Amino acid sequence: MRAVWWREVRELLLPGLGAVVALAALGVHWAIYVRPADRVAVFGVVGAGLGLFQGLLDRRRRDDGFFLHRPASALVLHGTRGLAALSWLLLGAGAFAAGLGYERARWAARSFAPASGFARYSDILVLREGDDAGTVTIPVGLPTSVLALLVAVTWAGWAATRFGVARPRRLLAVPVTGVATLGTWSFVARAPDAVAAAAIAGASGLAWAVWGLWDLAGDRR
Repeated sequence: MRAVWWREVRELLLPGLGAVVALAALGVHWAIYVRPADRVAVFGVVGAGLGLFQGLLDRRRRDDGFFLHRPASALVLHGTRGLAALSWLLLGAGAFAAGLGYERARWAARSFAPASGFARYSDILVLREGDDAGTVTIPVGLPTSVLALLVAVTWAGWAATRFGVARPRRLLAVPVTGVATLGTWSFVARAPDAVAAAAIAGASGLAWAVWGLWDLAGDRR
């Protein structure tokens, strides 16, 4: 299975590197700016970008002789391909942490005046709050619940987009992708807090990933 994993890693090289760079930039950006809840969707977009490319590969893999004639079940083969994409996202998570840590180290002891009209946030992404003096203090790190939310939304964006793009019928690919991605985000955005949002995003991503794997394996399960 190492050959299958390595081949998929190589074929996802450009979108994978793009996801890593984007997540590193987000880590730097999120370290010093207030982010309202709707900006969490940016992480889903990063995951969706990788899912788009892998979904296009999935369309070719259905009849690929490299996979059809290997002595392993289709579930194992396509599951290994999924792990290759998740390897890129895991590397991206490390890049996000590195960017966040680097910028936090530079700003940890500082505070700055908020933009005009700043108010306390009560969305699912409570990162910073204004104090009585009207300044914004940068905390040591992001809450665990928020980190879980960012990871889950990235994962869900990848799984939902990959599932939609990989539809055998091209005319269905666009509407299914739209319903899968926007529908998932609609539920996540309505969550009352970061914990619930992370749970919804994680469960949705798992559902799309399992459904997509089952579909790709087809009769060769």
